[in-house]
This record gives sequence, structure tokens and C-alpha cells, in this order.
Amino acid sequence: MTTEELLIPRYLIIADYPNNFFGKIGDIITPSSFESEDDFYDWELDKYPHLFKELHWTEHRDPNDLLPSTQEEYDKQNN
Repeated sequence: MTTEELLIPRYLIIADYPNNFFGKIGDIITPSSFESEDDFYDWELDKYPHLFKELHWTEHRDPNDLLPSTQEEYDKQNN
């Protein structure tokens, strides 16, 4: 993954709610989850911390996807 890809905002679904069309608990939402990137930002998911958790760039990543220069930061956050 490139540095830019690692910094794309991601949210974890942590609770369900009526008519949820984002996915199930545990799914990760990214701008590519929407028809357009603008739709992702229009939802303002950070306003709903009881439903969505904004992920640090190291959270829920496969260590093999990281750049060697980012491996140390990943290890600090996940150990």
C-alpha cells in the first residue's frame, strides 16, 4: 500500500441501527464504499461515535500491506 492509501479515512461499524445499509457490525467503511467520495463525506460519520469508530491508520490492517517505513509505528500501536 502507498502512504496515501494508508491515510484514507476508515470507519468501523460498532453498532447496528434500523435500516442500516452500510453493512454489519465489524465491517469497515471507506470512501470506496459509496457511489462517490462526496457521499462518504456528506454522511459525516464522525458525528455518530456510538455507531462508527474512526480507525487509526494502523488499526485493522494486515501487517504485510504496510511499507517498511511504517512498520515501526504499526508495531507501537498494535503491541
